[in-house]
Order: sequence, then structure tokens, then C-alpha cells
Amino acid sequence: MKKSHILVVVQFVLIFAIALYCGVWGNWWQNLVTIIAFCLAMWAIITMHFAVNISPEIRQKQQLFTGGPYKFIRHPMYLAVLLATAVWVGNNFSYISVGLWALLLIDLLIKLHYEELLLTKHFADYKKYTKHTKKLVPFVY
Repeated sequence: MKKSHILVVVQFVLIFAIALYCGVWGNWWQNLVTIIAFCLAMWAIITMHFAVNISPEIRQKQQLFTGGPYKFIRHPMYLAVLLATAVWVGNNFSYISVGLWALLLIDLLIKLHYEELLLTKHFADYKKYTKHTKKLVPFVY
């Protein structure tokens, strides 16, 4: 099994584990943040013209998108996942839920780093793009 496939499997197992353990609906502000995270993910998907690739591997004819949320951060889908699942952890805060989220964060950071290496090799303009955008959190990281 490829490294990228393992990272994706771990990602989805952890997302489902957090959802099952913590629940996905909380109070009004937690639900609002979950909806905002969903909207961010949808904005990214629409910007990519629905050409979503859950694997960090580069596909044939893949394009580099730099508009929409990609104008501010390079990985808005990862941010959306982390934001939504962090709110879910708030629904059932415990060592287990925080541990699951920390494992998801580590997995996504490894996946993000691997994806950036592949994108840098594949797209000549990617290095230039990284100079004026943040990886995950606008204006921060």
C-alpha cells in the first residue's frame, strides 16, 4: 500500500472515530462552526470545479488552483476537516477525544507535507505560490 493511501485511510478512520465518539452536533455556536467548516470545504471543491482528489498523489491533467480559498491558504480542505473535528471534540472533551484529534492533526500535517513535495515537483509555479500563501491557517501558518 502506498504512503498516500495509508495517510488517507488513517485520516478517514480518525474522522469517523471522532464523529462516533464525540458526536457532530453540539450547541448553536459549535453547529455554526461546523457549518462554516463545511462551507469552506464546499468553496474549495467548487473552486476546483469538483475535481477533488483525496490522495496527495498528482493526477494526470491536474491543475493548480490559486483562486477562491486557495488565494489565502494552500490546504483549505485540511483546515475544514480540522476545524469541524475540533468542534466535535468540544462536544465530548476527554483525553480520548483530544488524543484522536491530535492523531488526526499529525496525520494531516504529514499528508500536507508530502502533498507539498509532490506539488512542488509537478508545478513550476508552486514554489512562487507558496511565497504569498499560508499552508493551513490564514496569516499564521
